[in-house]
Amino acid sequence: MKALTLSLVSLALAGCASTTPGPATFARDWQVVRGQWEPLADGTLHGSCIPVSEQHKKNSCGGNEMAVLRSRTPLPANYRVEADIVVHQGVLAELMLSWHDVRFTRFVMYGIDKRAYAGVGYLRLPDIDRGEPSLVQSGFELYTGRRYRVAVNVCRKQMTAWVDGQPLLRHSDPMLAGGVLGLRANGSVNFSKVRVKALDSIDCPRDFSASDFMRDAQGMPPPDPLPFCFSC
Repeated sequence: MKALTLSLVSLALAGCASTTPGPATFARDWQVVRGQWEPLADGTLHGSCIPVSEQHKKNSCGGNEMAVLRSRTPLPANYRVEADIVVHQGVLAELMLSWHDVRFTRFVMYGIDKRAYAGVGYLRLPDIDRGEPSLVQSGFELYTGRRYRVAVNVCRKQMTAWVDGQPLLRHSDPMLAGGVLGLRANGSVNFSKVRVKALDSIDCPRDFSASDFMRDAQGMPPPDPLPFCFSC
């Protein structure tokens, strides 16, 4: 636990000391698994699976062409992830939570059928992702070019997801703890202000019930996370 705390503190200092992550910081904190990824001048992480020659078209990708980025920093058992997400082209933006080896719990904003999903994914390279994206789903209309603020709490192996402060999904997964964070893009997607906060016994009580967090629907914004940040 002490080593994890030191790791979180060191990442916070490294990630937040500057708004512009250099190549060394990007290489240290993230591993490109698939597609093209780059840190932009404002700290945004841009992922694309669209070839440069096709980027002027309203295009998307699929299968092996998905852009995938994996964190190198272990997550706590109970945590909160926040990110601003903009889909410029394509149909999908995804947070890959508690990624252990090839298995992860997924939160997906999907534009084709206007829904958000939570479920389990299995990323077996070089095969395509063979997952179960629709264990839980909710109506959600994804507009290209629009910025969404996404927040996900992971507490006692349960996740609660908000978009723009409104609760959207709840999902339980017996393996939802620890691991690392992943980002995925279908098309061209920006992830910015990616932050993680370890939840303490107040934010994640021992007798936690996911319904406790639905109070956000009454206009109470989720708390801001502490600066354990990947792209601040």
